[in-house]
Order: sequence, then C-alpha cells, then structure tokens
Amino acid sequence: MKTTGTKTTSTKITGALFVPFLLTVATALAVTVALLTCSLPSQAAGPEIGGWVQAGVIVSGSPAGAWEGGVTDLRLNFSQAEGNVTLKASLDFLNRFGNRELFPDLMPVGTTLPPRFSYAIHQASLRLDRPSGFLQIGRDNLSLSTGRSFNLFEPFSPGAPWIAGGEKPPVDFWYFQQNFGRNDRLGIALVFATDTQTIPDGINGSAGGTVENIRNIKAARFNHILPEGEFSLIGITDPAREQDIYGLDLFGQWEVGYWLSAARVSRNSNQKNDPVDQYVLGTDYTLPVGNGVYLSAECFYDGSGGTSANECNWADLRSGKRATLGSRYLALRQRYNINDFWSEEIAGYRNLDDEGTIISPHLTYLYSQDTEIALGADLVSAESGSEFNPGPSRDPAGLLGHNRFYLSFKKVF
Repeated sequence: MKTTGTKTTSTKITGALFVPFLLTVATALAVTVALLTCSLPSQAAGPEIGGWVQAGVIVSGSPAGAWEGGVTDLRLNFSQAEGNVTLKASLDFLNRFGNRELFPDLMPVGTTLPPRFSYAIHQASLRLDRPSGFLQIGRDNLSLSTGRSFNLFEPFSPGAPWIAGGEKPPVDFWYFQQNFGRNDRLGIALVFATDTQTIPDGINGSAGGTVENIRNIKAARFNHILPEGEFSLIGITDPAREQDIYGLDLFGQWEVGYWLSAARVSRNSNQKNDPVDQYVLGTDYTLPVGNGVYLSAECFYDGSGGTSANECNWADLRSGKRATLGSRYLALRQRYNINDFWSEEIAGYRNLDDEGTIISPHLTYLYSQDTEIALGADLVSAESGSEFNPGPSRDPAGLLGHNRFYLSFKKVF
C-alpha cells in the first residue's frame, strides 16, 4: 500500500477553552454525587451499560486509487437514572485504516486527515427534571429547531446533510427550561463551541498549525404547543463571530407533515452590515403501500450563499464557519421497510445554483436484533469547480467529486 507523507499539524488550545468544559463536568459530578448520596434509596437500580462496535470499508473512483480505507468504531454507553436525575456518558474509540480516512461521510474541503487512532468523550451529561421544567448540563446533542436536512438555528454544530454522516457532533452546553402551564415553555442555553484558525508557517516565528478559540454562544427559545404541532421563537447571539440569529420555527400535521423555519442573520463584521435571510420549508408523508413508503422534501434558501463558484465563500467553508456554499437547495428522501429483515433508503441533495447532485442509496439487512449489515453509496453528478466537485485547485487531495461505495457491519451490545 502506498503511503503518503503528511505535514504534522500542531494544535494550540487556549486556556479559556478548558474552563467551561471543566466547570461543566465538575458541576455535573458534584450535583450527581450529592443527589445519589443523599436522596437515592439503598435499593437503587444499577446503571445501564452498553454500546456498539462498527466496522466498515469504503471504495471510490478518486485519482488516489480505488481503495480508500475505512474505520472501526467502538462506543461505550453508560446511563444511570433514579428519580428525577439522569446521568449519561459515552466514549468513542476509533481506529482508521487505508489511504483515506473517510467512512461513511464526505469530508469538507480542506479538512486534514484525522489520526489513525483516536478516542473522544461523545456524551457526558446530567439532567435534573422538575415538574415545571428541567436543567441539563454537559456534552450532548442540542437542537433548537425542527429542520430535517437543513437547520437554521445550529451555529454551534454546523454540517451539511451530505457531510454529517447521519450523526451531528455533540457540544458542551448548559440548558434550562421553564414550563408555563401545559403549552408554553421557555428555554435558555449557553453553548461552548470552538473555532479553528489555521496559522501559516512563519507567522510570529511559529511553525504553523491550528489554534482553537472558544465561542460562548447564548440562545433563548420560547415554545408554544399547538393542537397538531409546535411554534417557537428563537434568538441566538454569537459574539465571537459577531453575529446574531433570530427567527421562528413551526412544525405540525395537516393531512401531511410540514415544517417551516425563517431566520434573519445579522453579521456585525460585514462591511455593509446587511442582515441575511434564510428559510427552510419541508413536508413529509407516508404512502399507505405495503409497510408504508415514507417520502419527504425540503427546500433551503440562504441569502448569504453564492449563485456561482466565484461568488461562494470557500474560505468560510474550509474553516467550518459555513456548512453550505450556494443559495438554493433541494433535499429529497424516501424510505421503506421491505420486511422484518430488509430496509432501504434513498436520499438526494441538489444545489439548484450550480446544479450539482448527490444521490445516496442505502440498503440495510438486520441479521439479528442486535446485528446489522449495511451497503450504501454516494453518487455524485457535478461539474468541476462546483460545490460537490471543487476540482484540483480547491481540493488538491481529490477527496470530493467522486462516487463512493461503502459496506459496514454493526453489532449492538
């Protein structure tokens, strides 16, 4: 196997980055120990321990060769619930192999290859429930709105649907929710995210590398429960990026399922200081055929997106400040459970500006209740220089713009 050398990237994490996470973990542990020690009965139920192991390979028609590689992923889950207190934690251990560390997702432009072996805290959260609301502290997934493929109110964990690989990265946060009666709720969140900045060689005498800077994002959401859905008003301020996001989110059921999000993004660093509008509109329906054929469609408009490659902000995409480049997108999805063992799903994404398309079929076989085998693909049709096929000048490693096929095995325990 041919091995290519890569430049070692040094990572400097500012001291401020550790303070919120350490404070979050310390608070969660302290509260947990106090509650478990003082209030739980001696006959408390034991913790739930489980997880899964997944192994997969991926092949592609990239110039680097047909063989790309794969990954083995071991996740260990821990959960302890007693009364109104719930503690959850999970660890990830990943071992990557091959000449491309991709499985099963497409990497963003400019992303450096991750290490062969790595481990991470995927989840570490404490939740305290009350009759009038709850408090959650720690690391977990956080969603403030109902977009399926595109979400306007997640600046702390951006990711295009064709990149996320089915699971969004967790974030560190404090979230408090207060209920007012049966139908009204107010939630307040403080999210600790990071921005990665690349430092070229020679700057201030350094050898180059990356620097991670903390972002303290504050968010608030007022939520009202409707007879057949929910309505929310959401506001987010992100001082590190000098932007504010505010808007509304609505979802419900009226013959078909529907959801709508509208946001105005005010970027103070913009020279013109013009606000940008973003919209998501989606619908879904299950056809009464066989076991039910699920269909969904979602449209996304981004006023800050470009209509051509020259108008797109490639630098922000590389740095993770943007998840998409264009201004108009369409996402389609179809899913069907063929029988008790076989299921299939097809997702399609189209950039309506440069007309690039990704179609991702997925076939799953349930070997047993806790074992599944999956076969899938990412089929790309896009001109060179477009978002889905950036071309050699913007993607010298040849990571994007090629059809990919993957096979995975997953065992739950």
